[in-house]
Amino acid sequence: MNTNYLESVIKQFEYYKMLGEKTFYQIPDEKLFWQYNEESNSIAIVVKHLWGNMMSRWTDFLTTDGEKDWRNRDAEFDNDITTKNEMINRWDEGWKVFLETLKSLKEEDLDKIIYIRNQGHTVLEAINRQLAHYPYHIGQIVFIGKMITDNWNSLSIPKGNSSNYNADKFSKPKELVHFTEEFLINESKKNYVLIIHKVKDYLKWKMIFDDSSNMRKTAGEISYQVLKYELDSNKIIHFSMWDSIENAKIFFESKELEQIRLEAGVSMPDFIYLEELEKRTL
Repeated sequence: MNTNYLESVIKQFEYYKMLGEKTFYQIPDEKLFWQYNEESNSIAIVVKHLWGNMMSRWTDFLTTDGEKDWRNRDAEFDNDITTKNEMINRWDEGWKVFLETLKSLKEEDLDKIIYIRNQGHTVLEAINRQLAHYPYHIGQIVFIGKMITDNWNSLSIPKGNSSNYNADKFSKPKELVHFTEEFLINESKKNYVLIIHKVKDYLKWKMIFDDSSNMRKTAGEISYQVLKYELDSNKIIHFSMWDSIENAKIFFESKELEQIRLEAGVSMPDFIYLEELEKRTL
């Protein structure tokens, strides 16, 4: 049972980590630092606080107090992160220390006593403490994201789709499966589309491209970048992340998209479908 607990709790933390990251994908970079008022935290501040807590609690977890003497908790709430890259680096560093420590634990460790500010916890109690703490803050990140994003892509069952979702679940045989697995499996398989095309008029193409944003989002596009060749401003690259390669192919190879490309003055599009093998921050 305890081994199942460790496996289950790791999946739950990975699920909430995914929710935070899917929120980051949807938010314009500058909005990561937005605060409702002086008493509120920006998304970047929440990330900084999670980073500080994770680094302190989970470094030398079994042998030292979880509130390290080098931690400056008050400074975690200063809004001094200035770039998305800096924020993501803190996020990645904190989660790396935390998850690597959690995955190193064994069943026999769960009854051991560790201390946080001189207060004794079993390892299991310490994990449960953070299972309440970290999702609490990730919920704040998601809530802020919904407030500051014009076209929010639902992270759970979209509004109005509960009946269809339930019908799909109840149409399948009963099985013992962790509720996060369908999300984590899909998330672990990052899918991308790289499109290189020539356009007659960039501004006309961009207007039509922007008008199709809701169509692409509904079809399964999660995020995108638009790039141009250095010496040819009408040679455009559309690089996007998708929920699946299958959905991307259905969308980009549809007759409707062929017509839209004609209207946008696109010629000789080259489609490359990609699956991520590895991603690191250096």
